[in-house]
Amino acid sequence: MPLAVTARDILGLRTELRQRGLSLKYVKNVLAGSFKAMLRDARLIDRVLAAEPFEGVTWPRVEVPEADPFAPDERQRILAWFRDRRLGFSAGQAKEGLRVRPHPPYHAYVHTLFWTGMRPSEAAGLRWSNVDLDRARLTIVRSRHLYEDSAPKTRGAQRSVDLLPETVNVLRSIEPIRVSTETFVFVNTLGRPLEPRAFLPHWYACLRSRGSRSNLGWPRRSSGTTAAGSRLPRQTRPERRSTSSPAPRGICARRAQFTGRLPRAARAKTLRPIAR
Repeated sequence: MPLAVTARDILGLRTELRQRGLSLKYVKNVLAGSFKAMLRDARLIDRVLAAEPFEGVTWPRVEVPEADPFAPDERQRILAWFRDRRLGFSAGQAKEGLRVRPHPPYHAYVHTLFWTGMRPSEAAGLRWSNVDLDRARLTIVRSRHLYEDSAPKTRGAQRSVDLLPETVNVLRSIEPIRVSTETFVFVNTLGRPLEPRAFLPHWYACLRSRGSRSNLGWPRRSSGTTAAGSRLPRQTRPERRSTSSPAPRGICARRAQFTGRLPRAARAKTLRPIAR
C-alpha cells in the first residue's frame, strides 16, 4: 500500500520535536539524516512512495559555536590524569597480582589526539601496520565507530601525519613485541580494540576530576595550541584532480595550521607557547 508522506508532514514533525525542547541541530540530524534515508529507501527500493517528501523542506541556518580549545595547562593536567589513572583489570585465571594499575594505551590515545589533530574514530581504527615510528609518520586509511571499521569521514581524511618526537616515544612505549597487520594500536583494559564511545566515561571523569570545562569536545579541537618552537605535525593528503585551493571552510585558524594551508608566518602568529 503506497505511503502518503508530504513535506507538510515533515514540517509538522519538525515543529513537534522542537516543542519537546530538542535543539534545531539535533532535530535536523534526526530528520535530515536517518529518517530521510529511510524514506529514500522506501521510495527507490520498496516503491511505496511516489515522490520525495523532503522536496521543499528548508532549514534555518544553525549557528556553529566557535572553537574553544583547552589551554596548555589544561592539556597537561588531562594527560597527567590518564598517565597516572589506575583502572581495574579482569583477574582471569591468576590468583595473585595487581588488579588495579595504569593503562598506558589510554594515555597514548589521548596524547595522540592532542598532538596530531586526528579524529577519535581515526585513532581508534589505527593498526600498527599504519604506523612507522622509525620515520615518525602514520597513515590514516580508516575510521572505527560502534565497533566497526569504515572509511574516513571525508575523502580528504585519508592522509599521512608526521609525528612529534614525544609522540613517537609515547607510541613506542605501548608497541607490543609481536604485531600483525591487524593489531590495533589502542586497546581497552580487556585487550580489545578501543571504541571511542565506550571511552567517553573515562574522558568525562577526567574533566570532572581536573576541574576542566565539561562542555568541551575531544582533544582534536585543541590540537592547535602547540608550542611555536616545536615542529608541528604535517598532514599530507592525496592529490586531487581539482586545481583550485579554496580557503579553509568552517574551521578555525588553529585547526587550519595542521592542514598546512596557512603560510609559516601566519601559523606562528596563531600559536601559543606550552606551559613548561
